[in-house]
Amino acid sequence: MPTAGGLASYVHRMSRVLTENGHEVEVLTRAFNEATVVDLNGIRVESVRPRRNWVLSFHHRIKHWHSALKFPMTRLSVAIARALADAFLRRHQENPFDIVQSSNCSLSGLFLPSNRDLVHLVRVSGDYRLWIDKDPSLKNTSDLDIRLHSRLERRTIRHATAAYAPSELISKFWERRYGHRLDVVRPPVLIETQPAETLPGAIPDRYLLHFGALSHLKGTALLAEALSIAWRSEPDLKMVWAGREKTQHFVEQQRAKWGRQADKVVYLGPVSRDVLYAVLKQAVASVLPSRVDNLPNTVIESLMLGVPVIGSAGASIDELVEHGVCGELVPIDDVPALADSMVRAWRGQGAWTKEGFRAPAILDEMAPQRAAENFLQLAMTRV
Repeated sequence: MPTAGGLASYVHRMSRVLTENGHEVEVLTRAFNEATVVDLNGIRVESVRPRRNWVLSFHHRIKHWHSALKFPMTRLSVAIARALADAFLRRHQENPFDIVQSSNCSLSGLFLPSNRDLVHLVRVSGDYRLWIDKDPSLKNTSDLDIRLHSRLERRTIRHATAAYAPSELISKFWERRYGHRLDVVRPPVLIETQPAETLPGAIPDRYLLHFGALSHLKGTALLAEALSIAWRSEPDLKMVWAGREKTQHFVEQQRAKWGRQADKVVYLGPVSRDVLYAVLKQAVASVLPSRVDNLPNTVIESLMLGVPVIGSAGASIDELVEHGVCGELVPIDDVPALADSMVRAWRGQGAWTKEGFRAPAILDEMAPQRAAENFLQLAMTRV
């Protein structure tokens, strides 16, 4: 089953689960450097280089045309989609497959064939308009480019066998905005490596944890403000941040808000997954006050390791976290409520803290075997 799209966490996990259940899985992805073919634990992964698309790129060569008419996002996505489709058709002739999954990301399934002999599923992982509504700073792409890209996304979905989203939030957004009904198929969850035996030396004895992509959308700036409030009633509260900054100097800008209290937050930067799991496992709670999200891995991994989550209600985190059972949900953008929740987690108040943690029921739905069955059932019932 070739899969067009990036080899992100979801693709790797689903490919691994299907392979372990006896299915032949291949992944086609964009090459950022040289084109390669590698074997990843029995999964053939081919990276392909996009060709230059002369139909769209001629806009770029006309200097007097406004930049809004050059469609840089769409032009790149079309080139990637064409390269992935060419590679797929070549492999399909060599070794025919029955299912192909693409992603709406980079229009990866735009040029895949439409016929009854091939089941084409599109995994819709988001929408540019949804992110931009929550973070206007992302609006570095022209409206014309966004509209063209969105139109091609919807064309791909109309010609596919079926389209699905991992979260109800994404599914409802697409139905509300575009009138497309997306199935909801949860991703498989698994711990891919064992936690490291030792923690980094800078880690305090007790701490809350914020990790993953550190950005405006993930609520990192809200968290920085909430810490200043939390320290008024709990001056000993410590925190660890881990992950990659989405914009340069982003963490430094947040630290500037804390003044002399900045040493109460340890920033590890990006760390290997085994080290991350070791740090996560020892945390009092993990904190992810996203403004919008799509079943974030940070929350899933926290719950799987028995760590309660403080997250935002209505950002898809509420589909994972059962309020008062395995964490607490606070309103989006409500900094005082976020601070209050962190203080109560630090003090061990409430049945949802680590001592009273109970895994949410949704983890059963996302168990590897069941997730693979749900995925295959969607494919087979649409034939």
